[in-house]
Amino acid sequence: MVMTLDDTKRMAIAMKLADMKALLELLISNEQTLISAVSDTEIADRFRSMLEDDRKNIGVLDTVMVQYGVKSQPKDTITEMISKLEKLMAGSELSTYEKAFQHELLKHQVVMSGLVVHKAAQKNWCRCRSGPSSPQHHQL
Repeated sequence: MVMTLDDTKRMAIAMKLADMKALLELLISNEQTLISAVSDTEIADRFRSMLEDDRKNIGVLDTVMVQYGVKSQPKDTITEMISKLEKLMAGSELSTYEKAFQHELLKHQVVMSGLVVHKAAQKNWCRCRSGPSSPQHHQL
């Protein structure tokens, strides 16, 4: 089967969604670990709030993936990165502060990925709906 450009874009978006889900699962695992690792109740409460939000986000992401209709697996590089981060988070090489800092960087990466995927999906959807000769298509 020959893939069209739209098929290629749809597969790329599906892979990014799979990447995001894998990263969200890591975030949830990290938050559960960090909650028990910190002694400050205010910080623990912030991690609990993040955990609650990320559990909701993964539910929304699952819904989006089903509605999108194209399944994919995370990129190998994402899977390798997650494996390395899991080892770092479980190990003693990093202090709790450093683990929290790495966790925060990862959260920002997921947010930025989500924004990029959202924009790409919007453009892909608009182009599919308007066609290449439509004025709407050229405004994107």
